[in-house]
Amino acid sequence: MNIAPKTWSATIIEKRNLTGNIWLIRFHCEDSAFSFIPGQYATVIIDEKTRRQYSFASAPSSLPEGEFLVDTTPMGKGSLFFLHADAGMKFQMLAPLGKFGVSDSPGKKVLVATGTGIAPFRSMLLNEMNNTNIK
Repeated sequence: MNIAPKTWSATIIEKRNLTGNIWLIRFHCEDSAFSFIPGQYATVIIDEKTRRQYSFASAPSSLPEGEFLVDTTPMGKGSLFFLHADAGMKFQMLAPLGKFGVSDSPGKKVLVATGTGIAPFRSMLLNEMNNTNIK
């Protein structure tokens, strides 16, 4: 299934500190047609010249809401954008992007990630749990 990327408007509905400099950013996309495949990412438009990539950390079943895991340690423009963001703030993103995903092969899978690199795996695992009714 291919989904063509486009620009979407979204509103932050929750910003929660998970640990230290790691934040969960939950957003609501204003267009109900918004969709992605677990493992894909978005390019968040920070300003006219700056864009930063964030993997979706939520399962598509939560749409039109989604989640990013953001590490603010670098304190660059993307970090500061989300660090200073509050619920109700609107932003734009180009999505969905990327072809990273879980294969349909029946073999066992090993997922390895550190820090916020776990975001696409979280999306894949949540999606798999939703599809197999695992709780």
